[in-house]
Amino acid sequence: MTRLRFSIVIASYNQEGFVREAVESALSQEHPSKEVIVVDDASRDRTAEILSTFGATIRLARFPTNRGALAARDYGSSLASGEYLVFLDGDDILMPWTLQVYERLIAAESPKIILGRRRMFQGEVPRADTENLPSKIEFVNYAYWFQKDRTVSFGASNFVVHRQTFWDVGGWSPGVFHLDMTDLLLKLGLSGTVVVVLAPGLDDFPGFMQ
Repeated sequence: MTRLRFSIVIASYNQEGFVREAVESALSQEHPSKEVIVVDDASRDRTAEILSTFGATIRLARFPTNRGALAARDYGSSLASGEYLVFLDGDDILMPWTLQVYERLIAAESPKIILGRRRMFQGEVPRADTENLPSKIEFVNYAYWFQKDRTVSFGASNFVVHRQTFWDVGGWSPGVFHLDMTDLLLKLGLSGTVVVVLAPGLDDFPGFMQ
């Protein structure tokens, strides 16, 4: 049986205005070796109703009481079978080329961690022209995270980690939300090769529409 490459883990709480786009952005990735896991953290709005419309295309888990984003991410990761974990919050989206870029980097560098590009948005969900996907990838790599020599913008939704490496350090730490990425990257600081993507990104993609 072929091993899955990516498990996309989506944590969502009261995000009825965005969660459909978040899940669709994961499902629409053209990479053939992926699964999409969604954890609804006891939402009180229409999030659960929206998620139920995806049926068997996603693996859906629901918490009976609100436990927080970190618990939701950890639980989703415990259900995963992919070699790499790709995290996404319920109010974020993946660009159409995301897994293709990650796959090329994994094939070339076998990293333990990948940090992609990200951009904040407000209001309408951004769209990209899927007919003109980028062909050039620019990146820097480090033997480990503590070797990093430049400022890097990071958050859960542009963070990819080798699944076994993630669990070797205990996953997300409970009770440190808002310092969650800093804490996890400190725990992963000597875990192996890190790739930081410089391009493509939304700023240099002409098909991006805000």
